[in-house]
Amino acid sequence: MNKKWFGVKYKNGKVLTMYDIWDNVKPLVNNVSGVLYKSFPTEKHALAWVQNISIKERDIHTPFEKDRLYIFTDGSFINKKNRIGWGFVAIKNNFVIHKESGEVFNNFESRNITGEVEAVINALTWYSTQNFTIPTSIVYDYIGLGMWANNLWKTNSTVSIRYAAIVQPLQKKYNFIWEKVSGHTGIIGNEIADMLAKNELKEII
Repeated sequence: MNKKWFGVKYKNGKVLTMYDIWDNVKPLVNNVSGVLYKSFPTEKHALAWVQNISIKERDIHTPFEKDRLYIFTDGSFINKKNRIGWGFVAIKNNFVIHKESGEVFNNFESRNITGEVEAVINALTWYSTQNFTIPTSIVYDYIGLGMWANNLWKTNSTVSIRYAAIVQPLQKKYNFIWEKVSGHTGIIGNEIADMLAKNELKEII
């Protein structure tokens, strides 16, 4: 039987706590007004819910909302060449409204995720120069990006510390929705971002 986590909070937004045993939840919610509770498959999803943080999962069948901006980010790394690329594409109502890509030259501490990190940083830096007033989702395939952005994971490396320092204030300001996808599953925006990142390195692939 799969283990469940339960988030419990008041309707006014005050957090009670999380539990992994239903018997501990029942006294808090049974015949008690003003209390919300919900079950989740993982502790991180329960924590995100009780803290009112929107971290979702998206697959190829998940519909896109009209008039919502989706920013897809991805990175690429070639081990033998020590080359790292990043890319992002912004899509609204099925139209590409902006895309960028680049290469990382000065940070190889966490090579497998550096491109992913730089993609989000560059995407949100671009976003902050625009005047969007529409709901916006950041779509990514490395789980740490959403967790660090919402202060749900500890930052133990230079890469994650820098990422959190830049992205967390922007998250607080703009209240992005973070949508986790699995890479290379046919989600068009993710495939475009991946292609952009890889194209930065194409001359040596």
